[in-house]
Amino acid sequence: MPAAIQPAISNVANLVMIKVVAGFGTEAIAALVLAMRINMFALLPGFGLGNASGAIVGQNLGAGKPERAIRSTWIASGMLEILLISFGAVLYVFAPWIVSHFNDNPEVVRIGSEGLRTIILGYPMLALISILLRAINGAGQTLMPAIILALVFFGVQIPLAIFLSKTSLQVNGVFVAILITYAVQIAFFLPYFLSGHWTKKKLHR
Repeated sequence: MPAAIQPAISNVANLVMIKVVAGFGTEAIAALVLAMRINMFALLPGFGLGNASGAIVGQNLGAGKPERAIRSTWIASGMLEILLISFGAVLYVFAPWIVSHFNDNPEVVRIGSEGLRTIILGYPMLALISILLRAINGAGQTLMPAIILALVFFGVQIPLAIFLSKTSLQVNGVFVAILITYAVQIAFFLPYFLSGHWTKKKLHR
């Protein structure tokens, strides 16, 4: 159940973010949706690698080899770091050109490309988050990630997006809030992963 709730938490938070951006007009909404869709496309390799990592973690913990589970997680994280940083560099350079192929409205291109470039700065953190989250889930520890995601999205990202959007950053404050949220997730997930507590999940028949 907690694992099923995790995507719902993210989706609800995204809907609230759209509501925050709505105050800046239809161009801002279109730009946000475009930036998030392009970002989601960039993260597809991470979903596959993360799910594979979770399966490997579960297999190794089931075999009584937590060291291999931890090592496989770091290897997967390194692989995704290389993929996302490389892909992110291309997206960063060509962001206006890519956005304009979906919507050629100048304001949409401006907001969308600025927002996409802001999010891309967090790719090194996002790569690590993607793998750690799925590794912890793969170990059967699904409640803690759900709690962390709920706290981060509703306690940090949304309030921060509302606040920053009212500053000189305006609509880009929403994207900055997303970037800061990546750092906050790292601050939660990394210590929990390093503690090794997630490897000690007891499954009862």
